Amino acid sequence: MSHSKMLSELDKICRNEKQHVLVLGGNGSGKTTFIKKLARRLSYNSSVTFCKLIPCALLKGRSADIIEKLLNDTMTELEVKKPSCLFLDDFDVILPQIDQEQRHLAMEKVVSVLSQKLRTTGVSVVLVAQRLSSLNDGFVEQVMRARPIVSRKIELGPLTKYYASYYSEKVWKEKNTWLAKENK
Repeated sequence: MSHSKMLSELDKICRNEKQHVLVLGGNGSGKTTFIKKLARRLSYNSSVTFCKLIPCALLKGRSADIIEKLLNDTMTELEVKKPSCLFLDDFDVILPQIDQEQRHLAMEKVVSVLSQKLRTTGVSVVLVAQRLSSLNDGFVEQVMRARPIVSRKIELGPLTKYYASYYSEKVWKEKNTWLAKENK
């Protein structure tokens, strides 16, 4: 399935069905660009959806308590601003599969809190990671297997050089067209 078809499908899921999605893809597959495009689409179409992106790479090395508080505060904010969608980019960075025992136990707490929030909130959540195997086993068990709360798992293939250059050129043209209109 092409990125544009997946984008349309996820737009519908996030806007109408209030379900959660896991987006997987390797380095250079366009995951971050894809979710930013989805966020713009959700924000500017006929029924505006409030979107918030958390780049989880910035949370790497933070304590589980800080991460838990950030997630709780963000989910509470988004529940007030319905309809809304939360994007957790590079989610696998904050949930290491193998780490020190103390950190692993602390992250289990974060996993538990997030899983509970995902089950009880009216906010759509899009989790973005490189691969399923890079996620914490407890999280995968809770989210994907035991009682699934992620309704869709999408895997983005690598962008070919043609599509990467086409997309970059298209964005550049759109930006210059917009700037030309603004300068008139």
